[in-house]
Amino acid sequence: MMPRPGQVAAIPADTVVCRCEDVTRAEIEGAVQAGARTLDQVKAFTRCGMGPCQGRMCGETAGDIVALQVGSRAAAGWWTGRPPLRPIPLADLVGTFDYGDIPVPKPAPL
Repeated sequence: MMPRPGQVAAIPADTVVCRCEDVTRAEIEGAVQAGARTLDQVKAFTRCGMGPCQGRMCGETAGDIVALQVGSRAAAGWWTGRPPLRPIPLADLVGTFDYGDIPVPKPAPL
């Protein structure tokens, strides 16, 4: 959901933008002032977007805050997607197998 025009500019500095990592608007702006120019760099500086939601809750707002500082949303960029794109249970990745199904290589000759 996109915020209305001007809505992001009205967010107070002490408002938590990233609930997973407890990152405030002031911390995001501080990262930009410290040299971060893209959303990926802000993520590295603040951990914003690194929590369990992987930025799905805070990404647009954080991007818009960075855009206010660097000039445009295109300049701020978007977070680089990394697998898994959505959290999934480990059992879905592993599947069903038995340890007897795993081939054991022969020992190397001495």
